[in-house]
Amino acid sequence: MYNPSRRSLRYAAAAVAASAAVLAAAAAPRTAAAAGPTLADVMAGKAAPLTLTLQQLDGEKEQWRRVRVTLPADASAMNGPDAMERALSAALGGPSPSVYYTRGQVVSIDGQSFLIAYRPKSDPVNLSAPKPAKLTPQTPLTLSLLSVRTAAAFEDIRPFNLQEEMAAQRQAEKQAEKVSMAASSVTLEAETDAEIGLRQIGLALLMYAQDHGDVLPAMKDPKAARASLGSYLPEEGLFLHPLTGEAFQPNPALSGRKYAHISSPESMVAFFEPSPDPDGMRAVLFLDGTVRRISGAEWRKLARVSKIDTAAAR
Repeated sequence: MYNPSRRSLRYAAAAVAASAAVLAAAAAPRTAAAAGPTLADVMAGKAAPLTLTLQQLDGEKEQWRRVRVTLPADASAMNGPDAMERALSAALGGPSPSVYYTRGQVVSIDGQSFLIAYRPKSDPVNLSAPKPAKLTPQTPLTLSLLSVRTAAAFEDIRPFNLQEEMAAQRQAEKQAEKVSMAASSVTLEAETDAEIGLRQIGLALLMYAQDHGDVLPAMKDPKAARASLGSYLPEEGLFLHPLTGEAFQPNPALSGRKYAHISSPESMVAFFEPSPDPDGMRAVLFLDGTVRRISGAEWRKLARVSKIDTAAAR
């Protein structure tokens, strides 16, 4: 019969004790420090400040980043109660609703990872005298938690620079002023950029939705869109491309939809040039009020996401 030595018994006993210690440590509740911050900690400002200013970010500009965040185009998701205000402010030349400032810090709450980020605080827009929320060094930034798992993309990531932000703000204000001057004209001049016309339509679209309980107008075709937005843009020429005379095309998939039910207005096409320019680029109005010229490849991708028939839209 096998008779183990005392040394082997001691080794076996030590191994069992070590295994028991590991299992006990795994089963023991984690300390507050190991568990990370709770949602209550975040709400109380213990995990990160609830508010900052752009000036404060500039003091640590090597650590902060400016990033454009795109959320998934999920019709069941909600934008939040301030989505319309932020989009309307952006259409008037204010800060973009999809731009955030972050150090890249991530917190884990209830098994989910969230990026700690900040964005400019949104204030109500006075429709009787609409003005953008201007970005200044003292602009308050509010804390946001962005789900890392559900974010569709983090784009245009670059180091934060206060001077560049202020320069971009001045450019946005000039563009908004240009749009306002064009809108007050009886007709658009032939050399007016297509982007100007689309920005005016975007502003009218957001103002319509704000006046109609967050519901977007009829947009099944250009005629329906003109009929809905006529009181906001009474000059019919504003709905036409200033060079070709073709009507700007609406996205029929948005007709009568709730604005807050569209989770990524910054990537949802609302209106667009009926055909691309000779260089293949096309001006597109997004639902957040921004306008960009995009390539043919990007247009096909965005058209699919926005449920636009690319064959019909050329």
